[in-house]
Amino acid sequence: MAPKKKLGEILLDEGLIDEIQLRSAIGHQKNWGGKLGSALLELGFITEDVIRHVLEDQLKQHCLTESQLVPEPKALELMPMQDALRYTVLPLRVDGTVVTLAMSNPFDLAVADEIGFKLGKKVRGVLAVEALIKKAIKKHYSGKNTGRDYRVELKKDDSQAEVIHYGNRHEAKPPEPARTEPSADLIAKAVAYLLIEKGIIKREELIEKMKSIKDKG
Repeated sequence: MAPKKKLGEILLDEGLIDEIQLRSAIGHQKNWGGKLGSALLELGFITEDVIRHVLEDQLKQHCLTESQLVPEPKALELMPMQDALRYTVLPLRVDGTVVTLAMSNPFDLAVADEIGFKLGKKVRGVLAVEALIKKAIKKHYSGKNTGRDYRVELKKDDSQAEVIHYGNRHEAKPPEPARTEPSADLIAKAVAYLLIEKGIIKREELIEKMKSIKDKG
C-alpha cells in the first residue's frame, strides 16, 4: 500500500498552492508552531473551504465548519481554557460519560486518552481545522458569545452537524475600548513579523541585522 500523501503534497498536486507558498508556510510553521494547514490559512494562501475539503478527503471524516464550532456551556465548564489551548481542542458537548471534542486530528489516541483521563470521561473526537479551533477557543472562552446558549447535534457518522439555539440571555455588553493609533515601534515590529511570516527574511537574520544597527548607532 502506498503511503498517504501529506497535506502539502496534495495541495501542490491539485494546483491549490505553489512551491513558494509551501516554503513560506513551512517557515511560518517553524517559527510559530501549529499545523501546516493553519499556516497556509493564516498567510492567506488557501481558504477555510479548501483546507476543510482536503482534510475530509485525506482523513475520510466530516470536517466541521466555523459556524458548527459552538460549544454547550456545560462543555466549556468541563475543561479550563488553558487545557483547551494546550491540546488545541474545543469541548462541544457532554452526554453522560462521553465528551465530544473538536480536534485537528481525531485519530490521535494519545491526546484523546490523556484528556479522557483528566476529565474522567470517554473522548469522542470530531474533525475541525486547527486554526478555526484556536479561534473558537478564544471566542467562546472569552465570554464574547454569552448572549446565547447553544448545543451542537452531531450524527454518529459525523456526516452532518447542526447548531441548535436553545436559549437566550440578555446581558449588558461591556463598553468597547477606545481606539488608539499604533506607535512607530509597534508598526516596525509588525512589519518585521510580516517579513518573517512571508519567508522573506529569517528570524536569525533579522536579529543579526538589529544587533549590527545597534553597534553602529
